[in-house]
Amino acid sequence: MTNPSLARCRRVALLLNSSWATSVCQAVCTSPIKGKETTSMKRVVRYQAAIIQDDQLLLLKVWDHTFSGQTFWVIPGGGRHPNETAAACVKREVREETHLSVEIDRLILDEPEPSGVMYQRAKTYACRIVAGDLQPGSEPEVDTPDRATITNVGWFDLHDPSSWDPLVLSDPITCPLLQRLRAALGYGTEGKGSMYEH
Repeated sequence: MTNPSLARCRRVALLLNSSWATSVCQAVCTSPIKGKETTSMKRVVRYQAAIIQDDQLLLLKVWDHTFSGQTFWVIPGGGRHPNETAAACVKREVREETHLSVEIDRLILDEPEPSGVMYQRAKTYACRIVAGDLQPGSEPEVDTPDRATITNVGWFDLHDPSSWDPLVLSDPITCPLLQRLRAALGYGTEGKGSMYEH
């Protein structure tokens, strides 16, 4: 999984547009967290899942209890384990973070990461649910029995961004990503709006 503290760190670096902030984030990426070595946490690609059902996109509500204390929404995803395929990574991340099993339909976005701090690129795959009961999963690198990182899961209407949680609308990474996903999937274009029509 992607360490949510580092995900928030990316957002700080992007907002500040600062080489100082970027260097701090890179230092965090190579520092121990709660006694666990994370020296190789910076990975080349973040593999993430756009899980869509009935024109709704699934997001995770994440509480960064390790560093900032802030809360934000993200799509499921993270970095590959050694010898793990892209497809296996996406399925594992979704299972860990949502308790769902998914099948991957296709790659819909392959783009540079906005800050380049934690990852250099992000690959987003359209996925459909095949099994499982949706509920918040876990973040094993930082979670404790009394502190869960993923606090909620939610569906966001791809036809109506005005209905999104203000936390999404104000997020400098998640909101633009959702808009790019809407465009890639044809939402907002007359006569389109289903990933299965493309």
